Amino acid sequence: AGKSRGRKKTGPEPLQGHDLQRELEITLKESFTGTKQEIKYHRFFVCESCSGRGMPEGVKAQACTKCHGTGQVHYQQGFFMYSQACGACHGNGFTIPSPCKECHGQSRVKKLDKFTVTIPAGVFHNAELRISGRGDAGVFGGSAGDLYLRIHIKPDPLFKRVEDDLECSVMLTYPQLVLGAQVEIELIDGTKEIVKIPKGCAVGERIVIPGKGFARLRGKGSGSLVIITQCHIPKKLSPETKQALLQYAEKLESPQKEE
Repeated sequence: AGKSRGRKKTGPEPLQGHDLQRELEITLKESFTGTKQEIKYHRFFVCESCSGRGMPEGVKAQACTKCHGTGQVHYQQGFFMYSQACGACHGNGFTIPSPCKECHGQSRVKKLDKFTVTIPAGVFHNAELRISGRGDAGVFGGSAGDLYLRIHIKPDPLFKRVEDDLECSVMLTYPQLVLGAQVEIELIDGTKEIVKIPKGCAVGERIVIPGKGFARLRGKGSGSLVIITQCHIPKKLSPETKQALLQYAEKLESPQKEE
């Protein structure tokens, strides 16, 4: 025969809602400048019809007569005893005579949520942002869970992030590397930066400009802009340019003493 035992319930008890997790993909540029993104997802809201009570005003929950409020029914067969959720109250330990017609006595309903979230400048790949109270609503007056947003950053064809530094390559001619130059480059946020190329600059040289990298989320200031020099090798030359290059090559074969 089935026996009920355990802590008895006379009515609903508040329970906290579940935390939720969603993923959000942004560009490297958006992670550099910061951005605002609209989030859409379904979650549980407190039922407005019954204000999260699960029943109309004036109606009271009653202890389940089968399990006597425990939510569990225990069975014994010989030396063995087992238990299972009470089928009459679905394991709640109570029943609602006239449940809310909107939420059917669940105290909450699932709906689409939509809002705009601010992604801070300097956010890194796989960062997790916690948004308080945007998880599932609690049951019968319990507090809501939180929403955790995991950020995925798409690779950029021209720039990359190394810790808090922003790295890119600049294509230069051989004379610019030898003689030095000032070149203007466009950064990932569309701003311009004048970069000084020193005389005798090697290919692969790293030119570091402090404070022009990613904002540091775990500290003050910003990382650096790191520009890596590359040399443009033309595939086609005009006859005049080819002749000048040959003459230069002959002089390299007979180097003169540097002044």
